[in-house]
Amino acid sequence: MDLESKLTQSQREVERLSGITGVVGGQELTVSQLEKRIAEVKQKEILAGAEKLFERYKAEWRVKTKPAEVREEALKTLSVIIKVLGSPGPKYFTREINQLGLPEDIEKMISADVQRRLMRSFKEELRENRTRDLQRS
Repeated sequence: MDLESKLTQSQREVERLSGITGVVGGQELTVSQLEKRIAEVKQKEILAGAEKLFERYKAEWRVKTKPAEVREEALKTLSVIIKVLGSPGPKYFTREINQLGLPEDIEKMISADVQRRLMRSFKEELRENRTRDLQRS
């Protein structure tokens, strides 16, 4: 059998098969219609599976990865603010940092801590002086 006759035979077979119909869900469908229906169903299944997988990964990211990323960025930002506050000269920050009032809040916290430590040191020195004075008397 030569190539041309094989091709003709294949074409007849395709024509014969394309005329076959079947009943699916109460509808009579041709083979090509059935193929389309199957492709649509598979596409929906794949899409649903992909959406479930995406939601699972997104939830996992929210629980595990996002907090670590937020914490890391916050630490970087705080480090920059503290570095700038500790350096001499003008203090320049990004608009976002200024809008949040972070530099002022951090400076207040540092000042309060410095005052607390100075007071503690002063009180300790007073106690030591009183103890020395009492021992001399």
